[in-house]
Amino acid sequence: MIETAYIAGIFDGEGWITISKWENAQRKRTEYAPNYVRLQLIVGIANSHLPLMENIHAQLGGNLFQNDSAFRKNPKNRICYHWRVSSGKAADFLKQILPHLIAKRDEAILAIELQQHITENIGVLKYHPERSQELYSFRQNLTDQIKLLKKRRFAPLVNGDAQITKIVQ
Repeated sequence: MIETAYIAGIFDGEGWITISKWENAQRKRTEYAPNYVRLQLIVGIANSHLPLMENIHAQLGGNLFQNDSAFRKNPKNRICYHWRVSSGKAADFLKQILPHLIAKRDEAILAIELQQHITENIGVLKYHPERSQELYSFRQNLTDQIKLLKKRRFAPLVNGDAQITKIVQ
């Protein structure tokens, strides 16, 4: 069994948080959702070490995929494995590793908040269509904040000091 802190370290370095957005006016078009928009939290880790990825998959569930497109282009490249989990299971994973995260901590907090909002408001659009714009706006705001965090740049470390001196906007 892999320690939670170790998995958090791998996720901080080789993991990702994304919010998938589907906008499809034809799908699920109803009186309470005239412009169907769906947001889904997805998190994952990519790594070329298969035993590690199989252990993470066995311990945490989710899906494990093989991506050999780079290998097919050049056999010197390694095959990459992608583990991923979505929605409530993604939020549960982030909550589990949150105490150990450093680089992706702020993104994880916002992602957990987004998934919590989605979960708490399941069915609201059906019974309160007047709240659709409010709900979509709140969720889009969290999604936009996560995207901004991904664009942050940090100043280089000075003299090996582990303290980050300033954030470059």
